[in-house]
Amino acid sequence: MRCEPFTQEGLHTMAITTRSARWSIASAALLTAGALALSGCTAPSDGDSSAAPEPSTTSPSSPEDLCGTTPEMGINDPDGLLAGFTDDVVASYNGLTVPVRASAWADFKSDKTSGWNAAIVSTPTSAAFTAALINGLREGLEAEGFNIVAQYEPDTNSNVPLQVQQFQEALALKPDVIFFVPIAPEPAVALLEAAYEAGIPVVALQTPVDSPYGVSLSNNSVLSAAELAAALFAEIGGSGEILHVTGYAGVAPTLLAEVGLNAALELCPDITVAGTVAGNFAPPAAQAAVLQYLATSPLGVDGVFQDGTMGLAILNAFLESGADPVPPIIENGAHRGFASWALQNDYPFIGSALPVATQTQRAVDVAKGILLGGGPKVNQLVWTYFQFDSESIAEYADPSWDVTDAAGIPGPLDEPLPPSQLEQFFEDPSVLN
Repeated sequence: MRCEPFTQEGLHTMAITTRSARWSIASAALLTAGALALSGCTAPSDGDSSAAPEPSTTSPSSPEDLCGTTPEMGINDPDGLLAGFTDDVVASYNGLTVPVRASAWADFKSDKTSGWNAAIVSTPTSAAFTAALINGLREGLEAEGFNIVAQYEPDTNSNVPLQVQQFQEALALKPDVIFFVPIAPEPAVALLEAAYEAGIPVVALQTPVDSPYGVSLSNNSVLSAAELAAALFAEIGGSGEILHVTGYAGVAPTLLAEVGLNAALELCPDITVAGTVAGNFAPPAAQAAVLQYLATSPLGVDGVFQDGTMGLAILNAFLESGADPVPPIIENGAHRGFASWALQNDYPFIGSALPVATQTQRAVDVAKGILLGGGPKVNQLVWTYFQFDSESIAEYADPSWDVTDAAGIPGPLDEPLPPSQLEQFFEDPSVLN
């Protein structure tokens, strides 16, 4: 029997009645070693490969002993398809909310060996990250000789009907492959099946879709959020109050980040969410929302968790409010300006890299692997973002950068999914070379 992952409904925040002292740099660090947690799953073995973990027969440690460690949320691999994958790949599936399924494209091969036509259906590129993602994807496709026959995007992140219509228009063009950034995963299921029936592979980016008829290439947002939250909780000493700055209400990245945050909170009964404000993945909105919160909460908070790409704006809000010291703020999607300020002020940096260029190259690699008959083994290809701390950020950032610089920091150029990992997802990895 395989371990089942946490669901969003099954997670809750444990409230406390006492208010802790505000954060200081002298807060004692918690344990950072991995251990069994609430799911009752065992960690992968130390061998070269591993199947999904089996339920543990030992009693898990109490939550307070594990506060500040990454929770074991379970591997959702009901058919044991990850058996034979290396431990580092299997570990990235911890907490994935959709099951791993055998790919319906395992025996597919395009009639062409080059010159493929591609269509792109994305979320609105008015968001800076999406714009960078799609621009990078276009550059990668053109460099590999793909012809981009159409690019569609809806007007808002909530206009699912329009995106469905645009996907259908892309399908009618009969391209060789469709790259899809779905607003929501549920409506995408029927679209991927329609594309399969038309013989057109779909590579879904950013949001995993529970369908064997497409190949989802995405960050495991649940695990990334849980890892960052655990690092934050360790930094503040395992107790206190945090502010949660959410993304756009109802969209997958926001919902998945909440699942990861709540999983980490389950291990920390002395940490509670003091407040939640909507930043909408938009720096101006995030800065205004945090400023408003601080104006009505003069005691401040011990730390800040944010769903992504809003860290620099949140930092600016605290600086504008006169907070001293600034509490640890998760930089999920690290900015050059925040990193520079952190280095200049000996600030405990906790963040992640959003390596857009590498992600888009992996998407092109996966599409080529499918079209050339490489035989994808599973429908979910996942990774977790590279995590920064105060030591590693010094390797990738420069204190001379302008503290207002909103450009991202990519991190290691071979992440995510370096060739040694990507090749494991194909029966014939030679097509990737």
